[in-house]
Parts: sequence; structure tokens; C-alpha cells
Amino acid sequence: MKSKKSSIIMIIAGAFAVIFAAGAFVYNDVAEERRYDNAVSAVGEIMESIPEPEMRVPAERGNNMMPSLEVDGENYVAVLEFPTYRFVLPVVSTWHSSYIKSVPCRYQGSVYDNTLVIGSSDAEGQLDFADELEVGDAFYLTDMTGGQYRFAVEAINHANEINEDKLNSEYDLTIFVQSSGDSAYLLIRCNSEMSV
Repeated sequence: MKSKKSSIIMIIAGAFAVIFAAGAFVYNDVAEERRYDNAVSAVGEIMESIPEPEMRVPAERGNNMMPSLEVDGENYVAVLEFPTYRFVLPVVSTWHSSYIKSVPCRYQGSVYDNTLVIGSSDAEGQLDFADELEVGDAFYLTDMTGGQYRFAVEAINHANEINEDKLNSEYDLTIFVQSSGDSAYLLIRCNSEMSV
């Protein structure tokens, strides 16, 4: 009799665990979708709020911290644009590993001293075109002061994990893209283009 009660309790506990896991999955999926939708709508508000973009060259300053702009409770430091792939999304100012599937985040560094690292994923609507990028592809990063920086892809590497050694490089900007299918990463190494 005791083992029958234990079995029933285990079955009920297992059912609750499955329901809880399913609910958490749905909640995370909805949160990611909402975060992405908010980021897409934030682009227009950001571009209306900042000065008219003008081309600049990254140059180290006394204060290399990138200014941020708050839109709907989220702080953004830049707008990332790959015109060839019709991609435009803002970059969240601070790293949130839970955000990576929904919006690009600044992992570390600054565009001003060529130490900027941005993390994203290849989920739909994100950098889902990353595996199509080629050396020489150009893109833009616009900061919250209206400074627009043109970069070109210089190298593309693959990695099974992300750590400081892999992210630190001689390149001006690194974008790492997590594969949604597994834990592999694409490291997009870029340098600023001095001329427009």
C-alpha cells in the first residue's frame, strides 16, 4: 500500500515538473518575442531622438564609455545595421545572457577605443544571415550621439565556446553569434573603414 502511494505521489510530482517546465519554456519564448518586438519598434524612436547621423572614425577619448538612450525601460548604446541583409536592430547597453536570442547586446568594450564586443544569435530576426557573411561585407554602427561608424568584415572564425581569450583580438570590433541549433559560435571580426 505504501509503495502504491509513493508511486502516485511520484507520478503527480513528475506531472507538475513537466507542466512547470512547459510553462517556463512558453514564458521565455513570449519574453524573447516581446523583447525583440520592443527592440524593432525602438529603432524608430532612437533615430528620432539622436542627432542626424554623421560618419565618424573611432577615436579614443578621455571617457570611452558609450552613452545610452532609454526606450521603454531598456537602455541602448547603438543601432547595428547591415544594409545588404536589411537588418537594423538596436544594441542593448549591458550584457544579459538571457537576451541573446532576442536582441544584440554589448558584451564589453567601446566603439571609441576599438574594444567593442557585441553578442547575438542566429535566431530568426537576429543575425540569422551570419553564415552568409563574407569578408569585405560592410555594415554600420550608430551611437547615441549620432556618430555613425562604418565597419567591414575582416575574418570569420568558429568557436565551441566564448571566453576572454577568444574575444580579445587585434580587430576593432567583434560580433559573436550563438547558433540556435547548438552551442557553437561564429566570431565575426571587423575593422573600421577610415573612409566613407
